[in-house]
Amino acid sequence: SSSSSSSSSSAKLHPLRLHPLPPHPLPPRVEHIILDAGGPIAAVLPAHIPGDDVDETTVTQLVRIGAVYAADVPPPKDKTGVRRSLRPARVNSPDRALPNGAYVRVHVHPKRFPAAVACDWGGRIIARGRDWVAVDKPPGVPAGPSLDNATECATYRVAGALRRLETTDDDEEEEEEEEEDDDNEEGHSWWGGDGDGDGDGAVRVLTDGDAARGDVVDAMRWLAAGARSGDSMLMHVASRVSPVSGSDIHDQLVKRLPRGAWLVLVLDVGG
Repeated sequence: SSSSSSSSSSAKLHPLRLHPLPPHPLPPRVEHIILDAGGPIAAVLPAHIPGDDVDETTVTQLVRIGAVYAADVPPPKDKTGVRRSLRPARVNSPDRALPNGAYVRVHVHPKRFPAAVACDWGGRIIARGRDWVAVDKPPGVPAGPSLDNATECATYRVAGALRRLETTDDDEEEEEEEEEDDDNEEGHSWWGGDGDGDGDGAVRVLTDGDAARGDVVDAMRWLAAGARSGDSMLMHVASRVSPVSGSDIHDQLVKRLPRGAWLVLVLDVGG
């Protein structure tokens, strides 16, 4: 990791591209930045990152993969007792405007998972029902989002595959309904993006010390508060011991969801 706050605006001679996947893994690189000029994050961030490998397109790709975090006010080094709303959160749009003095953390070299990109996720779905799905996850792919990569994981990719399958199913049903002169019904969308990191849905990741029961309950309430009828949401818990109980999930999330909202719950809990 490194720390920097540079205002050089020179052209980037060797810009990094996340797609296609680099032939070899890049070493971890994290930049901690205090902006000395506000504006859309993709436009202002390149001038603050040292070197010649991060331009506006690079920042856009990093945002879309989930490798950029920001807070309007720099957080203290010791975040104990700091409200989650004041902590850096994952940036979901390269057009998000940040004020002068905002804090940004950029995982310039996010860990990549080629197996997630190469996999035919539709073919990995063993069975599915109205509110469940069974998937044969290939090795080398994380079950849920990582700190610096929210899109190359099983839950994100399966959600995209389900969306495409639902769209196909809806198209077939519409053809049958047209033949029978019935009214078409609007299909359900499983995910806000297209499976390639272009989604505009918000993602919240809790790790280690940030994943105590109170933090998870707060995140579940946040998820429910933003839900609308027709929305699709994913909650994934990966832990040796779950920080919340089944009644917590029911009371703090499921009961609070509006009619017509969809929730995919993945519990990868051992012990």
